[in-house]
Amino acid sequence: MDFTVRRAEKEEYEAVKNFYDEIIDRLEEFEYGPKWTKGVYPAYDYLESSVEKGEMYIGLVDGKIVSAMIVNGEANESYRNAKWNLDV
Repeated sequence: MDFTVRRAEKEEYEAVKNFYDEIIDRLEEFEYGPKWTKGVYPAYDYLESSVEKGEMYIGLVDGKIVSAMIVNGEANESYRNAKWNLDV
């Protein structure tokens, strides 16, 4: 098993979107899942712009996306007001 994390390429946007949609489908089974809605959270335009800006990173196992994250200096308002253990 080969695990790699790298910046998503622009032509991988559809694969990233499909990855998030698949997560949403699977999390519907769980009582305490995040209750995300396809295209709303995470918004497709936000995912696409994150890929275009080079802020979307994907984790791959044998070429298949198994994780995704947006790395930037932005935060949702609810996160800004949270009490964090570390001040970084």
